[in-house]
Amino acid sequence: MSTTNSLLAIRIRGSEPNAPYTVLSGIEVRIGRSIECALSLDPGAFPMVSREHVVLRFQDGGWWVEPVSEAAPAWFDKAPLDAPKRISRRSSVRLGAGGPVLEILGDLMRELDESGLLVRSKDRAELIYFPTDRVSIGRDPQADLTVRFESASRHHAHVVRTGRRLALHDDGSTNGTTVRGAVVRGSSQLRSGDTLGIGVAEDHVRVGLDPLDLATLQERFTARAKRSSVHLSRLSARLAATCKSFWLWLKPLADRFAVKVRHHWGSRPPWLTARRVGLVGAGLLALIILAVFSTGKDEFEELRRVQEEQAARLERIDRAGSAVHRIKSTLAGGVCLIHGRFRLRDRGGRVVWPSAEDAVDYFGSGFLATPEGHIVSNRHVLFPWTANDESARAISRLIDRGARPEFVELTVTFPGRSPVALPPENNVRRHDEFDVAVGKLAPAAVEGVPVLPLARDGLSDDQKAIVAGYPTGIESLLMRASPRVVDSIRSQSNSVKDIIARLAAAGEVQPLITEGIVNDVKEHVISYDASTTHGGSGGPVFCGDGTVIAVNFAGHHEFGGTNLGVPIRFAQELLPQPK
Repeated sequence: MSTTNSLLAIRIRGSEPNAPYTVLSGIEVRIGRSIECALSLDPGAFPMVSREHVVLRFQDGGWWVEPVSEAAPAWFDKAPLDAPKRISRRSSVRLGAGGPVLEILGDLMRELDESGLLVRSKDRAELIYFPTDRVSIGRDPQADLTVRFESASRHHAHVVRTGRRLALHDDGSTNGTTVRGAVVRGSSQLRSGDTLGIGVAEDHVRVGLDPLDLATLQERFTARAKRSSVHLSRLSARLAATCKSFWLWLKPLADRFAVKVRHHWGSRPPWLTARRVGLVGAGLLALIILAVFSTGKDEFEELRRVQEEQAARLERIDRAGSAVHRIKSTLAGGVCLIHGRFRLRDRGGRVVWPSAEDAVDYFGSGFLATPEGHIVSNRHVLFPWTANDESARAISRLIDRGARPEFVELTVTFPGRSPVALPPENNVRRHDEFDVAVGKLAPAAVEGVPVLPLARDGLSDDQKAIVAGYPTGIESLLMRASPRVVDSIRSQSNSVKDIIARLAAAGEVQPLITEGIVNDVKEHVISYDASTTHGGSGGPVFCGDGTVIAVNFAGHHEFGGTNLGVPIRFAQELLPQPK
């Protein structure tokens, strides 16, 4: 089965005719509200969609769609979907009455032969197909490919396809664009699969016209290993056929040899039979084959072992890609921005820090861990005076002398929701070295908010690390917000509280999601290279299967690419235990 032929491109029908498609691979794609589906839809936006609504399967050289059950009605190309239907070059599937319409490209390679571009960005796991020959790149929400790289400009660059040729045009970006190590300030020709450094080489985007050009080295090696496996299977079949043909050729010769011996000797020797002669010949052939192939036995076993390892690794990559899609489309709704404002009063009620009747604002991240409203975060987020820095230590000394911390404000804001007050008296924390705490909202306040799945098992060092949170607080939100919203805030908002409320009302409160690899797993800490910074503290760290493995809490100052998380089991100990 061809790797490229089993690719599928899907998007939800909207108002933009050139909206991108998500490229999926494999032999089965399940679609529904469940986070276990390869394409998971937001249950809040699409309540009519079942947990598993339809399944797409690659068989007989093409893609087919079939309903999961009668309780999940669907329509294929405007006709009721009551049996498996073959997907044509362009098909549509409606999920539920009045539900979303999925536009499906059943022959992506044919589309690419005519037009369009494939793009894979560092901050996204999935491969994207743009059905247009011009793709703009930048931090601006109106860009075709909106990136979250700090080094990117709002209008950074664009890629143009002319026939089978690609060209990069830098749009006057501040930090420039690199191609094959060279900085491009104007235009440059591209090869399919080229990596574009957006500002810095580490923040990159890959573009091309062939999915294999954008595949990782592991994916390419696995594809070659699979082809080698098929080749060896065919070789074994041909060898068996050769042995059979040799036997059919040898048997008549043995019969004639026996007749000649009998004629020469006057009688047949009792030891000489056609069967024995044939067996001797077959044995000789087997010895020859064994001698030829025994020298390569170790190499064959090693190849098979590598194939199995690479197949397992590719499966983990596929799962991680599906997990990132689920996190972005669904689970991100359960990651909240935490805003606090506090001060210290002495025993007489006088404000002793920071100054008279003033207070200090700070930001952090958290996530919903139970349907009852439990919010997991860092201890230094819900109890900011416990932070491990000089300012917090000075505050702790004042508390030791009798000062009392007081929250002026403590709110959590989930995507698509208004800010909600988090009662400080409900906050609980660990009193050991683990930087974890839990807050509590009323269940009604989190109704409809996704509860993040917490990991129960251990993990290996080579798993994916996906961090979600609000690094730099409202600063990054304003940077990513539309110019219209930012202008409105500048003209009308005076307080941090008001800015957050306006961002939330405009739908601009969305966590930043970064990806990396788990570098090390210890009993008390997990390290990973997914980037984050202050404000991202308390956010969830997902692994490749979409479950939360840690609570992000710190970064190595000596090693800027490494961040640390508290294993999730230390947060689970603060949550209500199942009876």
